[in-house]
Amino acid sequence: MKYVIFSIFMSLGILINLSIMNNFFYFKIPIFMINPKLYKIISIVIYLITSIAISKTINNVYKKLIIIIAINFILYTLFNIFTFKILSPFLSFATKTFNFVSSLYLNEELFLQNKKNAKLLAPYILWTFYLTLTSISIFFINNS
Repeated sequence: MKYVIFSIFMSLGILINLSIMNNFFYFKIPIFMINPKLYKIISIVIYLITSIAISKTINNVYKKLIIIIAINFILYTLFNIFTFKILSPFLSFATKTFNFVSSLYLNEELFLQNKKNAKLLAPYILWTFYLTLTSISIFFINNS
């Protein structure tokens, strides 16, 4: 039953975030920004890898880990809302920075549970780091 609930939760997360993302950006963007279509594809793959890493640990999941997963999910969704719907560079930057910090904390908690599954979060951490750098750049480019 845990797996079914978790699968539904993660599937809804992918669908919600895909419906929020546009195929273009309204901000001046840095030169290292990737194509929005590629952004969607990478987001789906990273989300699935993260889901696999967490679901492999789900038997040992405790309340603290579930709260961290929920915070990551909410911050990731808020980042997409602030970037693609509300169009606020500062809020995008703030949420992505908190998301990066919480992803590091999620990795630490998973590492305590299962070292192998924590290694599966490396792409997610790199992706959130890249998006943090991108959101910082967008914030400063658009506020100059």
